[in-house]
Amino acid sequence: MKKALIYLLTILFISANVVYAANWVTIKASNGKTALLDTQNIDISNQYVKYWVKATKSGYTYRYYMMSDCSSQTSCIIETYKYDSTGKVVDSSENGINLEKIVPDTLNEALYRNVCEIVRKNPLSIEPAVWTTYLEDVSKQIKSSWKPKYSKTKEKSLIASVSYKIDKNGNILSREITQSSGNEDYDNSVNEAINTIKSFAALPSSFEGDLEFMITFNYAIKGDAIAESVTMNSNGIGEILISKSKFHPGEAVVNGVVCIIALPFVILGALATQ
Repeated sequence: MKKALIYLLTILFISANVVYAANWVTIKASNGKTALLDTQNIDISNQYVKYWVKATKSGYTYRYYMMSDCSSQTSCIIETYKYDSTGKVVDSSENGINLEKIVPDTLNEALYRNVCEIVRKNPLSIEPAVWTTYLEDVSKQIKSSWKPKYSKTKEKSLIASVSYKIDKNGNILSREITQSSGNEDYDNSVNEAINTIKSFAALPSSFEGDLEFMITFNYAIKGDAIAESVTMNSNGIGEILISKSKFHPGEAVVNGVVCIIALPFVILGALATQ
């Protein structure tokens, strides 16, 4: 039974190596001990982080699947796999999750420190609700400065997307249109909107990295505006959808002519008062 389990684990790791390309970085503790940390395949869930560590001992290679809590300075080894010189799994164990305090000046402390530094720069380490509030504020700020313009078109709607990168203080590091609508005047109106924004609010204090987000500008020429949304995707990139409609109260500019757009009942109400 044990041989069958080891064989299965070997197959799983071969399959995993095909799917996941590890990026092993050497971590050295103050006591001189070293291990390799896979910085590419790190699973982050708020303050909790799971990651792979590799080390050699007495001619064998060990892989440890570890978990740390970056808010309480605790960690543990969840699973251990032992390999011989041919790369074959010869032993394994599952320890479950039993977080323990980090011992100072150890290899475990060095691993914890490096992993949690990565976590603090990853948007996925922040509660989703925090990002929802932040991205909604960004959406309102940009939408208020966006005045759609477009050249005559047969399209029912026009869509353009812009990518942003900002630092922890809300300063804009880069921005560019990543998806053109194909309508020059419309793209120009999007450019005008983003160029009026000089900076955004500072990022959450517990987040130490830069933030990337995409904004999609959707303008309905025919029909109603689509539902707006904000989200943080699984890659840690914010996604914002803002929408306006020609048939909602407001203004649109067609071929340089300003059109005041009002709902029918507003017009009828005005006539009834005359």
